[in-house]
Amino acid sequence: MKSIHNLLFTIKHINEYCLIKCFYYNFISRKVKRDKQSFIFIKRKCHIKIYKNGKIYITKSNIYLNHSFNDILTYAWVKIGENAVWEINGDATINGACINLWKDSFFSSKEFSVSCLTKINIQKKMIFGNNVIIARNCYIADTNSHHIYKNGKEKEEFGEVIIGDDVWICASAFILKNSNIGSNSIISCGTTISFTTPPNTIVGTNKDLYYSPIDTWKK
Repeated sequence: MKSIHNLLFTIKHINEYCLIKCFYYNFISRKVKRDKQSFIFIKRKCHIKIYKNGKIYITKSNIYLNHSFNDILTYAWVKIGENAVWEINGDATINGACINLWKDSFFSSKEFSVSCLTKINIQKKMIFGNNVIIARNCYIADTNSHHIYKNGKEKEEFGEVIIGDDVWICASAFILKNSNIGSNSIISCGTTISFTTPPNTIVGTNKDLYYSPIDTWKK
């Protein structure tokens, strides 16, 4: 049933897609491993690049690389570095955002969507739960991206990032190394996280960090 839906969806929007890229990554590339129910949809001017021994494994899911027309036109960009692996077990909708897996890194995701101008930078390991919504202009990274020293010793450069199920990350939030966001949570606009947050909570900053318990949220 899902395969039929995918076919009808493709026919309806066929003029929007780069058919050469779609055909290559779905049927030719050995770097993409998918089941018969899974596809990659790449709109025109959106890009995906997989380096030597990089792999994408897709199970009963689709990847959608889309334009975004919110104020400015942006295009989705996905880069899978050498020996990097992205395991997908839920639809990934990338609307004008950038996902960058560096060499030897690992990314596991269930269903999620990410909006324009957001960058996800993975140098070691990152895990997304189910139903993760990431708004525009966010930055998510498991690394400092620079070498930082204190008392002559280098501080740890990497730290795993884990985002639980049913998490909404609002615009301009920063999710940094060592973040572990509990399920059923909202990260408020402009908030910086680099620690563990409890489930069933709104986390934000209003001069000081605050936590506000919630029952649930819906899109």
